[in-house]
Amino acid sequence: MKKKNGFTLLEIIIVVALMLVILTITLAIYGQNSRILSEVNVKSTLQTESQDISQNVSNAAMESSGIIKLILSDGTIGLGKDTEKKYSELKLVASNGEEDTKELKNNQWINIKEITINDKYEKREDKKNDDGTTTTEILDSPFNMKYVKNKGNIEESNKAKGDLIITKDKFDNTETVVGNSTTTISNNVDCVLIKPSNLFSGTDASGNPIKVASGKISDATSIELNINLSKKKGRDVIKYSVPITVTFRNKVI
Repeated sequence: MKKKNGFTLLEIIIVVALMLVILTITLAIYGQNSRILSEVNVKSTLQTESQDISQNVSNAAMESSGIIKLILSDGTIGLGKDTEKKYSELKLVASNGEEDTKELKNNQWINIKEITINDKYEKREDKKNDDGTTTTEILDSPFNMKYVKNKGNIEESNKAKGDLIITKDKFDNTETVVGNSTTTISNNVDCVLIKPSNLFSGTDASGNPIKVASGKISDATSIELNINLSKKKGRDVIKYSVPITVTFRNKVI
């Protein structure tokens, strides 16, 4: 009997099945690696933005004398020219910007929309006095940080986010204020939270913080900020928190 050349149907089916298994494994590994790389890129972007935020806030607060304006997340004035709310009037939230109804001790933050601190700068050009001596001028320079929630025609993945906008004085080469500069340092902000140093006086028997009911924002000698960033990549949402502690070194107590 003459021997036939070629493959049998069973052999072809086995080879095709093995090829499909190998292809499936390869695609799964490739997809997982691509997902990991995407997450790393997103985290790197958020980390860069967090460094910019920290640097801007820290530089401005280094010689600050305190908070001079505060707008709460609902648009009401927490601290203004003629208005200041006491802590007893403020709603506190958890570190994610939402009120924790189960663990009340987690509600330690004030959700804000805008904050202005009174920065100070040293004028490089000495001022000549009548007696012939010179002094270096220390001038006030407001530093404003505003959270603007996105509106209008924006992509679905970015609907809940907003911009973090920094406004500060602009100087010429003689250190004279000639206007102000506005910079958007992040487009991925979920919320901006602060915790003034004098917000709590301790804890009760259950470990819950005791809010200083009569305390005022303007009396705070330092604040903690927690700026929550997030960015959607595919089906995943990458979150990143920016903690900043600010001490007002020129605060008069």
